[in-house]
Amino acid sequence: MKNIVMWVGSGCNEQAWGRILSSYPAIVQVFQRGLSKQTTVWAKGECICASPERSVCMRTLNDLLFSQPIALKWFFKTWWKFRKKPVDLLIAESNYAYLGLWLRSFGATKLLVFYVTDHLPESNKWHITVHRRVISALHRYIAKRADEVWSLSPRIPIARINAHAHIIPIYIDSTKDRTASHRSEIVYIGRPSHDHALDILFELAQKHCWLVNIIGDSPYLQSLSSLFSPNIKLHGFITDRNRITQIMQRCFCGYGVYRNTGESGYSYYGIPSKLFYYLSNDLPVITTNTSCFSAAVKDQGIGRLIDPDLSQIEAAITDLRENYEVSKKSITAFRQSWNTKVEDFLNQRMISLFNKDVFSTRGDLTQP
Repeated sequence: MKNIVMWVGSGCNEQAWGRILSSYPAIVQVFQRGLSKQTTVWAKGECICASPERSVCMRTLNDLLFSQPIALKWFFKTWWKFRKKPVDLLIAESNYAYLGLWLRSFGATKLLVFYVTDHLPESNKWHITVHRRVISALHRYIAKRADEVWSLSPRIPIARINAHAHIIPIYIDSTKDRTASHRSEIVYIGRPSHDHALDILFELAQKHCWLVNIIGDSPYLQSLSSLFSPNIKLHGFITDRNRITQIMQRCFCGYGVYRNTGESGYSYYGIPSKLFYYLSNDLPVITTNTSCFSAAVKDQGIGRLIDPDLSQIEAAITDLRENYEVSKKSITAFRQSWNTKVEDFLNQRMISLFNKDVFSTRGDLTQP
């Protein structure tokens, strides 16, 4: 039985990894902190222990200190729990992985996987550029020394530093449709910014009387208050997955438009996690050619790939509303194929990392 620990954020369905990996002979402990924080323990494909999920209100100080305060907390928790028997594998995301190197040097973990979720291009503000350069230098240092690097996208340059770098797909959950009502609404989830073209969506919502749900908040969103109408429902930040599901099951599409589709844009390098929220709830997506995943939206028929233009957004929403059932069937087929790739990836990585076929016995959980 292997012991695997994960130090990760939230938003890329990392708990699905815990479920998948624990269905092999492994105990998986997942420390998560993003918009919410939670610790879960997985065994035999089930969550056997979970702390309450709590919203994270103050993130600024932790971000300014490159996430090291939280990483230090996880470092001591992991070291104390496994001080007599080291962790077999630590999967650590972004800045958290720096203390993962220390944990490995102390012999508290045998292997370290550096999980990279994004790349931060330089900003036109000098203090943001300095901060991002420090993060890039830290990531290069970690990538050179990790046993493997797992990257969400081939566009993230840091991953190329390590000879053992791999692109990992995000698992897409399948939320059962428990409502028989007609899907007539639109949803957006995320942290609103000018780049997300919500002003265009609000204008169209007022024109066509479309009901739009906004899950998230930001000063930019509040600056659009003059565009708010009774058709706009502001839910604020929600971390409760059941509440998110309830909202999305009333909708016929998810909005994921970006004005900046070039290399200077943050979303160019990673994968917009909002798209995976939509697809897990059988929602076709409206998005732009922003990330490496964007082509699949058009090729697989799981949404509409458009330019950030009012007329194209309007036509795409109208089209999806009239052809929702067709898109839903495409999403179901795509999700099954995509998730098979995720499971195959994790299986192959575990076999390679542990240098023997200990994970080929999936289903036989009696193996030591």
